[in-house]
Amino acid sequence: MGLENPGNLQETREKRIELETEKTLKDWLEKTPVYLVSSSKVRLEGLKKLGFKEGNIKAVEVPNEIEVLAMDDYLENFEPSWLDPSGTRTMEKSAKVKADFLEQQGIPTDSLWFAFDTMPLVYENKDSKDYGKFESWKGKTERKPENIVKARQATKEMFLQAMLNYLRFSKYLEDEKQTSWEKLSTGENEKEFEKYSKMDFASGIHVKTSFAVHFPNEKEVLVNTDRIIAKPQTLFKIIDSLDLKNIDEKNISLEILKSLANKNGKSVEDSVDQIIDEVYQIMEENKVEPQNISGGVAYNLDKVKTFLDIKEMADVKNEFPRSEKPDSSIYSGFPKRLFCNVIGGRAAQLAEAKIDKK
Repeated sequence: MGLENPGNLQETREKRIELETEKTLKDWLEKTPVYLVSSSKVRLEGLKKLGFKEGNIKAVEVPNEIEVLAMDDYLENFEPSWLDPSGTRTMEKSAKVKADFLEQQGIPTDSLWFAFDTMPLVYENKDSKDYGKFESWKGKTERKPENIVKARQATKEMFLQAMLNYLRFSKYLEDEKQTSWEKLSTGENEKEFEKYSKMDFASGIHVKTSFAVHFPNEKEVLVNTDRIIAKPQTLFKIIDSLDLKNIDEKNISLEILKSLANKNGKSVEDSVDQIIDEVYQIMEENKVEPQNISGGVAYNLDKVKTFLDIKEMADVKNEFPRSEKPDSSIYSGFPKRLFCNVIGGRAAQLAEAKIDKK
């Protein structure tokens, strides 16, 4: 009996892991009961398109007060940390508490549990200092509004905050004359690079989706998050039309911003109100009600994205310029790329452990 080539052994092991991964995924797709904590048709259709059998999927409703209490508790007790410097993990807490609710209801542990939560957020820096530190930026999330009036108010506040951040970003570029990534990527400009990248990160509307999953016969619920950063150029062009020479961005507030006017005398607030009218008209034509969406805006509608002239960025930290393509499925609350990576990754881990144990 001769010795086998180590390269052949490795190739055989990898092939066995690949086959075992496929077998695990096939079992999850075709045989395993799935509990979906959502009434969203988009998420149900997303699961079906990936191959999950509709007959195995059961939608579960979680009392709204459980979710609200979890988010309130997180925000009230938030303290900046290395893992969460800006208080932007509301979605993770909400998705996790939904999955925990299933455990409390005695849902079979040999099943798959999926829970999601999607919200838009903007970053605030009320002290206008330390732009280069994440902990100086506090995330402000918007939940699903109670009515159309509150939906409009939430939309307006998010639009104006994004515009204020963009104004500060524009003033920084003007004052520091930093206009290219090349200038900022050199060693002597490291601090300016950090400041630039954080301000660039903050000058947009972030839409985050958190995904909690319980795998069959496992104890832990895993929570993962992805985001897409929407930069509405239609709003930013309003800032570009202003004369910023005599504006001190460190002392400007949202109230001052609203009162600023372009050369034709039209105030920022009037311009934003007009834009919201147009966005809500598009949503009405598509039979989408603002009060049914966190933050009030359906960014997943192509006509909304076109009207707002949204430029998108992926959430790839410490990589500038960002090269990863943004996942626009995040807008609709079913982050396909994140979901597939988590499910496929766990199946591969289980397969590897099973093969190596033999």
